[in-house]
Amino acid sequence: MKKYRKLLIDLSIILALTVLLMSPYLAKSFLAIEHDTFFHVSRIEQYAKALQHGQILPAIYPYENGGFGYGSPLFYSDIFLLLPAILHNLGLVLVDSYKLTVFLASFFSGITMYMLASKFTQKSSIRLLAVAAYLFSNYHITDIYVRGALGEVFALVGIPLILSGLYEIFETNQKYSPSYLIGLVITVLSHNLSFLLCFILVLIFSIIYLPKKSIHRYRILIVESMLACLLTSFYTFPMVEQLKSQLFYLNYYASSSALENHAMAFWQFFANQTVFGLSGNQYNANNAMVVNIGLFLTIVPISYLFLTKKKHTPITIMLVIGWGCMLLPAQIFPWKSMSVLRILQFPWRLNMLALPLLCVPAVIGIENLTRKLKYLPICLILLLSLEGIYHLYPATKRTFIMPHNTTWQEVTNGKLIDPYYSAQYMRVELAGGDYLPYNSPDFRSYTKTIQTTSGETITTGEWIDYGSYRFTITNPQTVVLPITYYKGYIVRNIDSTEILESSLSHNGLVSVSIPSAGTYVCLYQNTNIRIVSIWISILTCMISIGYIVYRKQKKDIVCEVNPKSWTTT
Repeated sequence: MKKYRKLLIDLSIILALTVLLMSPYLAKSFLAIEHDTFFHVSRIEQYAKALQHGQILPAIYPYENGGFGYGSPLFYSDIFLLLPAILHNLGLVLVDSYKLTVFLASFFSGITMYMLASKFTQKSSIRLLAVAAYLFSNYHITDIYVRGALGEVFALVGIPLILSGLYEIFETNQKYSPSYLIGLVITVLSHNLSFLLCFILVLIFSIIYLPKKSIHRYRILIVESMLACLLTSFYTFPMVEQLKSQLFYLNYYASSSALENHAMAFWQFFANQTVFGLSGNQYNANNAMVVNIGLFLTIVPISYLFLTKKKHTPITIMLVIGWGCMLLPAQIFPWKSMSVLRILQFPWRLNMLALPLLCVPAVIGIENLTRKLKYLPICLILLLSLEGIYHLYPATKRTFIMPHNTTWQEVTNGKLIDPYYSAQYMRVELAGGDYLPYNSPDFRSYTKTIQTTSGETITTGEWIDYGSYRFTITNPQTVVLPITYYKGYIVRNIDSTEILESSLSHNGLVSVSIPSAGTYVCLYQNTNIRIVSIWISILTCMISIGYIVYRKQKKDIVCEVNPKSWTTT
């Protein structure tokens, strides 16, 4: 009972630290608008609409981008927005739905860092120090309050679990590692680029341990990686299918990103005040957002090198890789020649790995240096929290805001800002428009009419249901519909069972050859790969749960038959 009471106290402290981190949100009724805030708020709004029409795993948001539709769920999983979308449908305003999402993600990231630190220390104060360092890192604060990078905020929940899992696989005799499996699943469903970084991280750990560990430990790693792949196949397999079907804006960004412009100048490693600026070393200190991990995690991990007792291999690995990830974004590295890494967009994104990797070496080093000073770790937690307040204070002064009761319709109508603001698509909903077809038209001026392939208007259609576009054609011909193309769109004659497959038009819209006069409906129908993938994930989940229950029952039976088998952990 004492153990659980102590754990409950620690969880309460993590909750308190999260409340402190969220104070700029909690102190104001409005939501400050940052780089990608509109995009993620739009995802909640669109997911809520999809749920109203019975779509738990929507593929297309048909009303986005001024009614041309956008397939962001095919490329950017919305599954972790299920709760805020449900609450929004129940009456919670968008502003509070978004704030709650960030709050919960931050709270759980604190818990997973606590779990990681628990692998290496029994002292609650040191574990909580790791949590405070994680939550109040400059990079994390910038993610929330400057970039509005909700995907990365979610991924920061999963990365400590992956690290915990790697420890369980390579440093213990556990037969399986739920931490590794859950961490992988969370990261995959949070943010594609974060998962790519974690994949590389796992490869590095695997190579380092290769001379020391038996093939059995690698078998566990491979099996759990494959299991994570199957559990997330409902999202990953259809995404790969779509990426192979055509070129997107994403392909352009990946091939043209000027990494060298976003490498970190020397002074950017030590900037220590939240700046609501942009990414790029061409800006001065007043205009460049802070993307370092903070002075605490930059300097304090050095204390681990002074550890008098035997050093932990996994912590040493985390320290070396963490320092590497922290230093690699520097301008001195030839980023201009690293075209293969352009998919990252920004070299400083490596700090997303440096952040969790350096938390543990930092606090274990402090534990060693302060082992005779009982209350010093607690004082350091308070100091870090006060530093957090210093970093958070600028976020309370934001003036570009989304008022509390703002509806999404008001945003797209231009009440707060031009919904396009210099883009050819509705930027408030699509942000960078990564998943638009590469040859998309200027949606601001493109007429919502049905046209011939040469651009001549034939007729107009109408939305008769969520995602169903009806139109009438009088002459057989090939037409272009005012709907953004994604593989899976079909057209059917409402008077027969005839189904026509669509194709990609020259301007990135849905094209279809109409064989005869009649009334037709265009709608998105899941591809065979998406249908099979969803069932693979469902069956894998059911089998996994069944296996866990079976193992537990078998263990309970063994304990009843042979009391000597009881163990205490």
